[in-house]
Amino acid sequence: MGVFDLQVCVPVDWTDEQLTEFANEQVEAGTTNGWVMMHNGNKYLEGDPERVPCAEKANFIHARLEV
Repeated sequence: MGVFDLQVCVPVDWTDEQLTEFANEQVEAGTTNGWVMMHNGNKYLEGDPERVPCAEKANFIHARLEV
């Protein structure tokens, strides 16, 4: 977690909406819009995919969000 970004580990089948809702329930963003998922093409992903398989939990992914 940084000042402007957050990474979450969630089940692989969660929708973007579920993922965002989870992030906003777990960590207060402190902004009106809350946490928003970074999508492919976001310059801060630096070419990385928006969903990355978790190396520790089967059927989980890591996703990054920003404020």
